[in-house]
Amino acid sequence: MKRLIIILATLVSAGSLSAQTIITADNLADTPSGPRIRIAAQGGWFYRFGKVDESLNQDTRNFYNKMKKGREYGADATFYLNSGYGIGVKYSKGSASNSIYGTVTYNDGTQETGTISDNIDLTFIGVYASASTARLGSKHIFFLNYGVGYLGYYEKSLMLDEAIMTGSTLATYGGLGYDYLLSDHLAIGAEITLLTGTLRAFTQTSDGQTQTYALNSDEALNVSHISADIGIRLYF
Repeated sequence: MKRLIIILATLVSAGSLSAQTIITADNLADTPSGPRIRIAAQGGWFYRFGKVDESLNQDTRNFYNKMKKGREYGADATFYLNSGYGIGVKYSKGSASNSIYGTVTYNDGTQETGTISDNIDLTFIGVYASASTARLGSKHIFFLNYGVGYLGYYEKSLMLDEAIMTGSTLATYGGLGYDYLLSDHLAIGAEITLLTGTLRAFTQTSDGQTQTYALNSDEALNVSHISADIGIRLYF
């Protein structure tokens, strides 16, 4: 009986060591290390949320409503730390423009006819935290980004005379995306991005003079916009 107990104990101990060895080997062999770096370049369209001043006449409102959407391009780089979490830097630029041949009516009632145009650029540079499924070893990768950064506003308008308006604000960035791996290092993907920010001051240059204006809460310019992009991704 004593010999049987010793034999059973030896077998159990050996089985336990063997199981531990197998689990460790499986973990090393089957758990993917995943990429450490993701570089992306993309382009698409954006739509601004800000409302057009309702005190303007209908033609002017239609003119500016057409400028709420435009084209966008950008690039970003993500550095994964561990377990699919990482940090990154992002750059994007959106542009919208419109022009017509029309008549401008001044405050004194006089009118002038000519080209009326407006061009707007929105530039974002920021940092973000990222969560990704890239380390799971699948060709289908989902990611979620959230961060903050600088959002620059540039507007060049021509209503017979040229005027340039510039400003900047702190903006928040959120991105939800999907990548499909074509190979170990190359992927195509899409991302929905939301940038939120409010412009509370701007500088205007016109007729050789530059002035800075502060905006109260009712006058503040909403520069928030949503965008949809597709592009190429590199994984390393």
